Formats: sequence, C-alpha cells, structure tokens
Amino acid sequence: MKHLLLAGGGHAHLHVLQALARQRWPDTRVTLVSPYPRQLYSGMLPGWLAGHYAIDACAIPLRPLAQAAGATFVEDALVGLDAGARTVRLASGQALGYDLLSLDTGPVMPLDRLPGAAEFALPVRPIEGLVERLQAWLGAVAARRTPLHAVVVGGGAGGFELALALAHRLRPADGVRVTLVAGAAGLLAGFAPGVRRRAARALAARGVGLVTTAAAAVLADRVELAAGDSLPSRLTIAALGA
Repeated sequence: MKHLLLAGGGHAHLHVLQALARQRWPDTRVTLVSPYPRQLYSGMLPGWLAGHYAIDACAIPLRPLAQAAGATFVEDALVGLDAGARTVRLASGQALGYDLLSLDTGPVMPLDRLPGAAEFALPVRPIEGLVERLQAWLGAVAARRTPLHAVVVGGGAGGFELALALAHRLRPADGVRVTLVAGAAGLLAGFAPGVRRRAARALAARGVGLVTTAAAAVLADRVELAAGDSLPSRLTIAALGA
C-alpha cells in the first residue's frame, strides 16, 4: 500500500481532503501532518482583529476533515526531510516514511531584511502565532497595563488592512495611536493612483498615522526610521510580504 503524506493544513490540502472524502484512492493510506489543529483563514484575520468575528468563525478544524477523508491526522511540525530515503522528521522526533510527499506548509516572512524584526516584531505569519500574541496584547490593553502605541510595518494590502482593523478595535480607548510605516515606495505601491489616494484618506479619517519613510530597525519599545527619527511602539506588526 502506498503512503501519501500531506505536510501542512493549508488551502491546497483542504481541497485534497475534500476530494478524498468524495472518493478514496485505492491502495493508498494518507497522513496529514500539521503543527496546529485548525487552519485560520487569513482573509478574515483583519475582521477578527477589528472585532467583527470570533476567532472560531475564522477557523477550519483539520481533524474532522482528515477523518472524513480516511486520513490519519498528526499534530506536529515537519522539521526535516530526507528526499533520498523518503522520510520526514517531526519536531517530536518521530520519523515518517512516504511514497509521495505534498508540501503545503505556508509562507514565511523575510524578517532578516529588517534589523530587530525577528526579536521584537510580531510577524503576520504564522497566523497562529500572530493571533496568540495579539490576544495577549489586546488583553493587556484592556487592563491598561500597556501604552496604546502600535506600529504596522509594511505598506501593502495586508499592512493597510491590519492598521485599519487595529484602529477600529482600539477606537474607544483613550490615547490610542496606530501608525502605518509604508516605506519609501508609499502606501499600496503598484495599485492605481486613485486607489492609493482613497486608501490614504481612509487612514486619515480613522486617525491612523502614515509614514512614507522606510523602517530602519525594530526595538522593544520603538521603531527607528531611515530618516533618523523613531516611533514609540509597544506592538510592532511586521507585514513585510512572504
């Protein structure tokens, strides 16, 4: 019997599981390996941050889908691959053999491009890590144990959405300050000029500061800018692409 190993619970593998639930492959056993028991839909993340959705509404549980497909679900992270021996190594130390391996482990962020980002910034991906740390930070904000200064680094669509969502979530609080550092390319570079103008107006209308200087470094309590000045920040979200 052949062994199909699905590494990661991303969108592509959800479709594979759906197809297998409709029609099993003969003489094939299937294993799904994912470090998380659910897949969070990134498109709904700004809506969750803004307070429009509960986090469970943005989540797709993986175990029931695997069961419907006749697959074994292993909650673990793939940390090593020996393609010659057709085996993978998991964080738990377990080794799994396979005949066919499909990788759907999701993107990572190039945090090394911005000094200090790996140590002090909160990357958008992996999404589970973002949600966990944002929940803790929002709880601290509610208890007023943390200054309400937040910076989003990245002027793309993701950074723009997250900055607006964070401003919406914190709007009732006094002393809230959310700033979007879009970089020298400006807000939504590559989009039509009219879209960029409307986006800038939307930020201004919601009290989100817009900085078109590049971020030079992230520290524990601030973001240093290429122009030499800095922005205070107790929460720095890195939306640097993937």
